[in-house]
Amino acid sequence: MIFFVDAEVEKIFFLGDTVGYFPEPVNAIELLLSVQASCMLGNHDAMLIERIEIDERKDRVYQIRKTRDKSPCRYLQQMATWLPYLQLQIDSKKILMVHGSPWNPLNEYVYPDADLKNFARLPFDFIFMGHTHRPFIRKSGDVTLVNVGSCGLPRDQGNLASCAIFDTETGERNIHRIPFNAENLIKQYGNAIHSSVVSCLRRESHQIVGKMVAR
Repeated sequence: MIFFVDAEVEKIFFLGDTVGYFPEPVNAIELLLSVQASCMLGNHDAMLIERIEIDERKDRVYQIRKTRDKSPCRYLQQMATWLPYLQLQIDSKKILMVHGSPWNPLNEYVYPDADLKNFARLPFDFIFMGHTHRPFIRKSGDVTLVNVGSCGLPRDQGNLASCAIFDTETGERNIHRIPFNAENLIKQYGNAIHSSVVSCLRRESHQIVGKMVAR
């Protein structure tokens, strides 16, 4: 959030999954509510409020059941008002923000190497997505596609949180990478996080997508 303040961001949009993987979900929810972020519903959030079934095979990693036990009812009720997508028109630009994809807002993954030709037919100028934890910016016809990546568990470079800033006047859009101490996080949570989460936090990539933020 300090980065957004320094960048003089006027509005924060969160593209889903406030919960999952880590044992302190309330902190993330409270932070988003404190800055009046517009929040989309992610598939993890949908599992938490019982809108879709928990994937029992993966819940040792996701920790949704444990999270539900720790989440006050007022936050679950707030989350129940969220949708997995939001359509906007700002400065004559038609914008879609969605957790997954335009066709399956909760669950479809759109990866950096995906075939994007079908996006060109959609009635938007910009589409912002999440879900994959892998950031990219690409074009399909006249449609600009931005996957913002993940601020909590990046899947390319594990110690670089990812977000995007969009200037609605100029159309400029950039992905930004914010370093954090992954080893401190691993030490803090210990056995409370799954070994696969530890592996993600320690993952390294030779191709970093986005602009590095000096800390």
